Amino acid sequence: MRLGAAAALFTDDIDHFPTAGVPAWWEVWVRDGRLQTFKTVAERLNVSVKAHTISFPERDVVLALADEATMERLIHNSDAVAELRLAKDTPTLFFAMRAVDQADWPANLTDRLTPSSAAAPAVCILDSGATQGHPLIAPGLDPTDQHAYDAAWGLLIARTGTGMAH
Repeated sequence: MRLGAAAALFTDDIDHFPTAGVPAWWEVWVRDGRLQTFKTVAERLNVSVKAHTISFPERDVVLALADEATMERLIHNSDAVAELRLAKDTPTLFFAMRAVDQADWPANLTDRLTPSSAAAPAVCILDSGATQGHPLIAPGLDPTDQHAYDAAWGLLIARTGTGMAH
């Protein structure tokens, strides 16, 4: 008896592994350069694949709807799948909202926040682009605080995702 390919590549807690015979949305981590192969095999097996892809240097991540047996066939016929996870909820709800509707969400959260004391430990992130006026940042980022940065430190990572704080 051998462990199935889908179970062997599953990196979430095995208790979350999809039920046999029941289609589930899988988060499929595809090896670098093999995304088109994966999509071609998925199409032949009638596996629905979301158009949106998240790309990392060595992996592309896509969502695919399949039961375990079909995912096994996809793995065996594509040599593209590096790992599998169960797809989690996405922020699609927020992407579809108008900006004016989105503003209610941080306001609701701000009302429920309890600020830390001035003596609480803090984390400093050196990057670029904090918006002091954002309702979730303003309570914790005093504009009179002293910020230190020495340009001679240079960059530790040449490419960062997005500007977070300055």
